[in-house]
Amino acid sequence: MNPPNIVEGQVYYPHLVVPNLDYNKTKSWYELFLAVSDDVFDMFKQAGFSDSFLIPAGGKTFTPDPVIKFATWAHNADGSQINPPLVVDKNKNPVTVSIGNGSTIAVQWARKEYGKMQKIVRPQLQAVQILELIERGESATAAPVSVEALAF
Repeated sequence: MNPPNIVEGQVYYPHLVVPNLDYNKTKSWYELFLAVSDDVFDMFKQAGFSDSFLIPAGGKTFTPDPVIKFATWAHNADGSQINPPLVVDKNKNPVTVSIGNGSTIAVQWARKEYGKMQKIVRPQLQAVQILELIERGESATAAPVSVEALAF
């Protein structure tokens, strides 16, 4: 059974506006980690998606649930920029908000296969609909500190 092309779950570490560098710091992704039900995870596993995009239950510290990594490259092979995935609210209005960990979202994705020697199958991120937003907290500002104001 093929997984549905729209999957719901709790999102963690979304990089939907500013892409995240890969481990080699040579390429970047728009990506997110989606905690899903066992049934949804099993559908992706049975459909042949690569293990590097499927994290079994208990494999991540931020959730006990199984996790699927949805991602798309931020640049084409020629170096040109790829538009970030569309992010919309419940009414399908485009939004620009910072999505916090644990927010409930729906992800629209497409199957992407590549590689001649070693076939890679991944869920390519296309769009995100925010169903329940947990806003990111305000980050601390790095205001200049004088010597007199030092705490040590």
